[in-house]
Amino acid sequence: MTADTPRTIGIPYGHGSLELALREGDRVIEGEISAVAPSAPAEELVRRALESPLGTPRLSELARDAHSVVIVTSDHTRAMPSAITLPLLLEEVRRGNPDAEITILVATGLHRATTPDEQRAMFGSKIVENERIVVHDAFDESAHVDLGTLPSGACFFVDRLVTTCDLLVTEGFIEPHFFAGFSGGRKSILPGVCSERTVKENHSYRAIASDRARSAVLDGNPIHLDMVEAARRVNVAFILNVALNGSKEIIGAWAGDVERAHEEGVRFVSGLTQRPVETADIVITGNGGYPLDQNLYQSPKAASTAAEYAGEDGVIILCCRCEDGMGSENFERLMQLGSPEEIDAHLSAIPAHETIPEQWCAQIYSRILRRHRLILVSDGLDPKLVSRLNMTPARTLDEALALARDSKGADASVIVIPDGVNVVPAGPVEETRRTTGQQEPQHPLALKVADADNVATVFADGTTAGTVVCVRDRAGNESLVTALGDIPYGHKIAIADIAAGQTIVKYGESIGVASREIAVGDYVHVHNLDSMRGRGDLEQGSPARPRPEREEDDDAR
Repeated sequence: MTADTPRTIGIPYGHGSLELALREGDRVIEGEISAVAPSAPAEELVRRALESPLGTPRLSELARDAHSVVIVTSDHTRAMPSAITLPLLLEEVRRGNPDAEITILVATGLHRATTPDEQRAMFGSKIVENERIVVHDAFDESAHVDLGTLPSGACFFVDRLVTTCDLLVTEGFIEPHFFAGFSGGRKSILPGVCSERTVKENHSYRAIASDRARSAVLDGNPIHLDMVEAARRVNVAFILNVALNGSKEIIGAWAGDVERAHEEGVRFVSGLTQRPVETADIVITGNGGYPLDQNLYQSPKAASTAAEYAGEDGVIILCCRCEDGMGSENFERLMQLGSPEEIDAHLSAIPAHETIPEQWCAQIYSRILRRHRLILVSDGLDPKLVSRLNMTPARTLDEALALARDSKGADASVIVIPDGVNVVPAGPVEETRRTTGQQEPQHPLALKVADADNVATVFADGTTAGTVVCVRDRAGNESLVTALGDIPYGHKIAIADIAAGQTIVKYGESIGVASREIAVGDYVHVHNLDSMRGRGDLEQGSPARPRPEREEDDDAR
């Protein structure tokens, strides 16, 4: 929203802010979400969500017969208000089953381990001292279970704890994400508690380069589609997601089914963050303050937003304190390989299975730096290092503005986006298609992962009898199949004629046999599929958890 220009405005920076004096004509763009006041106390908002879950029974009912319960929560790099939400989740589980054995699993993805002091700051001393807390380690191969292949073809290794518990619960918060569309929901599993290899393949150069891997885009986003499948595969039974304002206060909460609750939260957040694209010679932004600006690794979120508002060759001023430095050795090394063009060329040659951890951040930055000069305001990074990153260092915002005006002129136009994380440029994906020549898919998408597959998974809503579906394989080859009946999102469509008694193959694995003849385009589900081994996507020998009741059945394996 373009506001009446105030005299000064604060840019979130570390645990405080940087004050900026605005000139006549400077424009301020903020997502409405930053200023939304809570409609009720945080605990009340969360309790309401837990008492009226979307698409599932109450958590207390789900916990009634669960001996072991795992609650996946966010790590120290996220602003999740777990000190409020975790006690309420624990209370709800124990209301249904006072004797449940509960483990809190901290979803670190590929981040460093969350320290005990950080856990106390996040959860409160009472939880740290009285609950079992396990910090996920993506680099410990022995701690993971192989659950096959994801729709993109990426391998799926996930923390063993989430496959062996009786009840799996996750919590998180929803905000725009610069390549996964939105955070929250399914993201607690992938990348949260997956192995290094799985995260690397999900975040490969090809996936990040997709024009659908953008902020606020879920439809057709290959990274999102893998994440959804991962959450389904491990039977996430219940989620709690919240939305936060600029003061990190809870302003909305949604609980229940992993997809439905997330979708409701996304609608809420999307309406409060999308803003029309304007352009200026200079764009000033911050990455939301601590914890989101504790290192440079987290900062592409705001930088990507600023790039959409910077005009041709516009200058970006990014305020990111970086008290924890770069945040990643790989990111630091990759960002110093040469020019942005040389960095991108190097990354584009890396196969998905050899993806280097954190290369996606270098890829995003190389894309931005090829088009824009970026001045970094930081007192946590050595200026010489910043220069080697193809950025211009500045210790203060005034210094950065002086440098930008030297480049663009004293009368250069200025846009200020105080919190770049909470602004989504309306229409950036459409603009990307215009500049790259890519076209909007004309048909709903279904993905075929292995050559032997005779079914594909539909990733679109509204597929009904007569709908022409585009079936895409791992190599990008496409064919068209006409649906013979209604097929829900995430369910299977036959891509070959299958005789009664013939094996049905998905992800290169047998998932059962046809109980009757199935024609190309048929919906393949329990009415025409006899499963040979129940939940075949769990590690052989591992007990399968019962799936939670839902308003709509999940797709059977």
